[in-house]
Amino acid sequence: MLLSPKLERMFGCENQLLGVIEELIPTEFMYNKCYSCCRQKKACFHIQFQRLKLMNPKCPGMTRRGGGFIREQGCFLVTNNLVVEPLSPASGMSRLEIPFSDLEELPITVGREEALAILEAAMTTRSVLTHAFSSKVNNRNYLYLN
Repeated sequence: MLLSPKLERMFGCENQLLGVIEELIPTEFMYNKCYSCCRQKKACFHIQFQRLKLMNPKCPGMTRRGGGFIREQGCFLVTNNLVVEPLSPASGMSRLEIPFSDLEELPITVGREEALAILEAAMTTRSVLTHAFSSKVNNRNYLYLN
């Protein structure tokens, strides 16, 4: 498991930066239950079999692949401890108590090297973005992703 990690089924995306593949498990299961005497035993003669099919939370109606967890392109605020929130100037900045003039937009591209740096920093520190992008982010607490 630790030597060959896999993503939980349906948590992958088309462009895997780290090359981690999804775990392959059946998409259909058989469930049996007795609706007459409310027992989950095979010895009962009232058992009815139900076929359950897993649905992809990213693409309801599809069970194989594709989709995403956000509906459209947007702007997000990523904190140094990897909390991702939709960027809303009115609510977000007032809650963070940071003057708008103190913020600076820093567009970055996250490729394989940056993803590995984020993963390594997430395992070793609480200031993940500061450590992962130390050459790009000069000890900032927040990173703006567009």
